[in-house]
Amino acid sequence: MNPIEDKDEINLIEFASVLWLQKKLLFTSFFFIFFLSFLATFFITPKYESSAILLERNSNSSGSMDGVSSLARIAGFQISENKEMTNSELAIELLESFDFFYENLFSDPEFLDSISFKGINKDPKKAHKFFKDNFTFVENNKNDILIFSFSSYTPLSSKKILDLVISKLNSSILQRQIIESSNSIDFLQEKLLLTNVPEVKSAIADLIKNHTRRLMLSSINDQFVFEILDSPKEPLRKSHPSRILIALISSLTISLLLAAVLFVFHFSNKRLEFSLYPLNLKINDISQ
Repeated sequence: MNPIEDKDEINLIEFASVLWLQKKLLFTSFFFIFFLSFLATFFITPKYESSAILLERNSNSSGSMDGVSSLARIAGFQISENKEMTNSELAIELLESFDFFYENLFSDPEFLDSISFKGINKDPKKAHKFFKDNFTFVENNKNDILIFSFSSYTPLSSKKILDLVISKLNSSILQRQIIESSNSIDFLQEKLLLTNVPEVKSAIADLIKNHTRRLMLSSINDQFVFEILDSPKEPLRKSHPSRILIALISSLTISLLLAAVLFVFHFSNKRLEFSLYPLNLKINDISQ
């Protein structure tokens, strides 16, 4: 047998024998820490998470400008081909923005009432940090789905805040699109008067028609940007803390540390002697 492999095998056997000799101490400490950690979790304020599923209904269609831009260059004027952000990308940027938070959420009495705990609603920076720490989103680019989630200290506040976020986000992006479409119509109508190329005039007329339709739809539908597929609901169960998981991780961590200490004692020719009846823990020198 290879000497290195033989040495490794001896070390593993030695490792197992040390743990087996101290099994009573290891099992006792594991269950004791598990019990203490489980009790400690009752002092952690629970949180409740509400979620919503949204569908992006109207992506920015910069691709439709490509053909018009080519024809426009032939006609002697330029139409911008800059790629624009999708509504999902814009939504994510806005939700990260302090300005959006301050202007749309922190200024809303309903939002402030929902975060009235611990004086958070008096400081916009603390309120923004609380919002960012407790708001999560998942984006699925394949089917234009967004999943928003928000955690708060009461089921009602988590639902109300998420409802408000979706409403403000829809409203903010919608206003941007209305302004953009109005400016685009004005711009395209100017260019329409400057060209005599039939193909360009037809393409520009189609773009004007699309922007006009967009304006009309946006004025009659409050979910023009994001359609709510599954609305926020009051959660029935807390999402945090996970008491068993916290207790289990704490117990395993302490047990591993204790095992390391036992090995240090073993190679120092010392041994921990432990008994439950009577409760006793002492260190014996086994070098003699």
